[in-house]
Amino acid sequence: MTRSLHVITGVTGSGKSSVAVELAKRVDGEILSCDSTQFYRGLDIGTAKITEEERRGVSHHGLDLAELDECFSVERFVIYAKRIVDEIWARGRDVFVVGGSGFYLLSFYRAVFDAVNVTPQVRITVRKLWQTGGMATIIAKLLEYNPCLPLELTQNPIRAQRALERCMASGQSVEKLRNAFERLVGPFDHIPKITVRVVRPQEDWGRGLKKRIDDMLQNGFIEEVIQLRKNGLEQHPTLSRAVGYREILAHLNGDIREEELAERIFIHTRQLAHKQHTWLRHKIPCDLTVNAD
Repeated sequence: MTRSLHVITGVTGSGKSSVAVELAKRVDGEILSCDSTQFYRGLDIGTAKITEEERRGVSHHGLDLAELDECFSVERFVIYAKRIVDEIWARGRDVFVVGGSGFYLLSFYRAVFDAVNVTPQVRITVRKLWQTGGMATIIAKLLEYNPCLPLELTQNPIRAQRALERCMASGQSVEKLRNAFERLVGPFDHIPKITVRVVRPQEDWGRGLKKRIDDMLQNGFIEEVIQLRKNGLEQHPTLSRAVGYREILAHLNGDIREEELAERIFIHTRQLAHKQHTWLRHKIPCDLTVNAD
């Protein structure tokens, strides 16, 4: 029997989770979340993690997979996702992938990592270079492996550090690594995919997002961050910068007044949604567009 993956995408607040639940209920399917913030236990209110009531009896996977002191990687997700997809199909059910987050979603459409082994020692070395010399030192070290650098690597510190790690681990240039990477086969390339993009009219989206933010704050979002902060949220390199969490951390540190939180979170979520829309349009193919309303 030919199997396919049903991928439900859309910007934050578009209603893709509700659409996925409705579709999965109709065909007795199961849902695999592809939201990188929902992989973590304890991040519930701020990630709009779907509740038991909202799941309406549909089995969900990809939630609460890691503790706050871990950094969940795309490599780990791909291993997990392949196992979950096989298990759902073995039960004779359809798979609905809902999300998602950058490379995690992209992993269903192409290769997103290769066999270059970046050891902890290499990461430590690069981190020390950054701490002692900043971007200038990182670029200088990159130029030892590359005759020239793409513009984005000279302007993005995180990407520059990741590129240097890979150059040091492999002994190859960014261009050679990129050329080899483009020839790789993705983990789900052999599986047909039906991609649905969920959209909402801009006015409805904005109104719904404001209500969701107000509900989050009224339902204990600040208290959630206070507890997560005790458990090390501020030390997590990505979660501490997630929209909503970073604004409340700033409030707890005295930089934002409580009455300003909702508007700040709304503005930054709107900016994030714009980036997501552009990224999805360029990176993820779309077979069908559905209005959540």
